[in-house]
Amino acid sequence: MGSELSICLIAIIELAFGIDNGLGRNPPMGWRSWNCYHGNINQQLIENVIDAMVNKSRMVNGKAMSYCDVGYCQVGVDDNWQFCL
Repeated sequence: MGSELSICLIAIIELAFGIDNGLGRNPPMGWRSWNCYHGNINQQLIENVIDAMVNKSRMVNGKAMSYCDVGYCQVGVDDNWQFCL
């Protein structure tokens, strides 16, 4: 019983230490084309999505902000490449 407790304590202490480089504090935040359009994408559609993400027409606590201002800055394009035969 004592050795099991010691192992658990060591594991907990080891988990408490890490590199404090600012990475991993938030999950990856962004937009992916597959969730909305599957393989039906084109350049104009993606440009429209990017424009909407940086548009500051949304109010957050009385301040005009964009999705990018609150962390959603990444746009991922999935062009259905795995469907190729």
